[in-house]
Amino acid sequence: MSETWRLDSIAPDIAKAFRRATPRLQQAAAAAAAEFAISAAGIATPDVHLGLQALRDGTTELPLLERLRAAAGVIDEEYFVAAEDDDARGRGSSAKQVDLFGKARAMDALTLALSHEPSSLHEAIYEAWHSSNDVGPLARILEALLRGTAAI
Repeated sequence: MSETWRLDSIAPDIAKAFRRATPRLQQAAAAAAAEFAISAAGIATPDVHLGLQALRDGTTELPLLERLRAAAGVIDEEYFVAAEDDDARGRGSSAKQVDLFGKARAMDALTLALSHEPSSLHEAIYEAWHSSNDVGPLARILEALLRGTAAI
């Protein structure tokens, strides 16, 4: 029996297809998920653009990855502050909190995909899945890639 991933809990068919895919298709799926997440979250910084280009090129420079991880950490911290503020005010998740959550998940998806570590690629998809309220387009992209019916 294979190890259970967090991806299994939210998209079992995609997790199953991911396990069966070649390493090249797994990397392509993680890259596509990260790109979807960044676009959905509306993040457009120079380092993010460099990170997306590195994904397309199949390269990663450690200084860029470290800057992106630091930026992800800042957004995560902003999310936690917003969540605590919303809780302290006795209200549900504010639009700001939801936006920051999506951005934090998108940045995590990008850094995980850029690591090119096989164990991180399915986590990139999991994080990307949580970056948007509309995962239908992401599911269709991943299904096509992992079946080998989409161009890489």
